[in-house]
Amino acid sequence: MHPEGRLDVALAPAFREQVKRLLDAGSTKLIIDLGGVSFVDSSGLGTILVGLKLARRAGGDIRIVRPPPQFKALLQLTSVSRFLTVYPSVEDALVDFD
Repeated sequence: MHPEGRLDVALAPAFREQVKRLLDAGSTKLIIDLGGVSFVDSSGLGTILVGLKLARRAGGDIRIVRPPPQFKALLQLTSVSRFLTVYPSVEDALVDFD
């Protein structure tokens, strides 16, 4: 997935639906490349965490790639970084899935 712009309260519902569609279609290993995202608020974080829970329940996982600095700091501040791994590139995230 390659969201762009802001992942905030306005866009979180559409993003959540996209994640659910992918999981419902059988894609349980998702990579979310945030390189094109300038800002993520608590709604965006919540959406990612719901997707993570659903993916893990289905036997998969979610990897975050190239998050904006503000979001990376939010992950560390909330201790979410302990169970949601951040990767510098899609390739690195793919290797970790193997």
